[in-house]
Amino acid sequence: MKLNRVFALALALMVGCFAATASAAEDLEAQVKKLQQGQDELRTQLAQMNITLQAILQEIKKSGAGGDNEVDKKLTQILSQMNTLQRTVAAGNKPNQPKKRQPDNKIYDIAIGDSPYMGKKDAPVTIVEFSDLQCPFCVREVPKLKQIAKKYPDDVKVVFKHFPLRMHKKAPMIHAACEQAKIEKGNDGFWEMHDKILAADRKSISKDTLIQFAEEMSLNMDNFKALMADDTRITALANKDMAEGSKAGVRGTPTVLINGKKLSPRNLPDYEARIKEILDKKKANQ
Repeated sequence: MKLNRVFALALALMVGCFAATASAAEDLEAQVKKLQQGQDELRTQLAQMNITLQAILQEIKKSGAGGDNEVDKKLTQILSQMNTLQRTVAAGNKPNQPKKRQPDNKIYDIAIGDSPYMGKKDAPVTIVEFSDLQCPFCVREVPKLKQIAKKYPDDVKVVFKHFPLRMHKKAPMIHAACEQAKIEKGNDGFWEMHDKILAADRKSISKDTLIQFAEEMSLNMDNFKALMADDTRITALANKDMAEGSKAGVRGTPTVLINGKKLSPRNLPDYEARIKEILDKKKANQ
């Protein structure tokens, strides 16, 4: 396996929703270390061989054999090839390393529309999350977003956007269930269904599970069952958000934007720093 492929896989694990176990990640790390150690050893051996060849060549020249000597010519040729090879190996990982991703500092105009949200509707800070509810990384993001919404009740609005990924076959029906709950019971209905789904085992979740949740919420069961039986409608309910995400360059989940600017990394201090920056600027302009 080439180093560039190893690093590409490692990056995929970090950046977005990637179906790999912790042991697979450890295997990748071990392979990377092994390859790096191999390259270090090769560089050392080449350097030693180069020194030895140069010493032999100098001894031949001191003996007075001259540049026409056949051995002299051969050694010079080998030394030249060794130097080329050594430079190539010394460059090592440089050509194969993935280029450092430049931060996306563009401000995207995200249409909020009637998307579900937490917090104050006219808050000065709007956090938009493009999410896939079958994605484990998105599940881990929820507590942070709820904590932010609780900490800044008057200053922050957290908006949810549907972005079910193709790799998650159950995601479209899960998102459709949330959207149908919103259609019938508004913002609160969405979050109630959202939280029921996150509390369930998303690997074994089925249409019957979602129907059960709908019954618990007293949704219109005829409408809900008809939706669950219609794959075209299920897909269509997320289309608007998917198109909005595509315009904003969303490729994986979760993708978080704060006042239109992507947030990365997404640790709590990163959220708070961006929020503080926006609120301080707003205060200074008043």
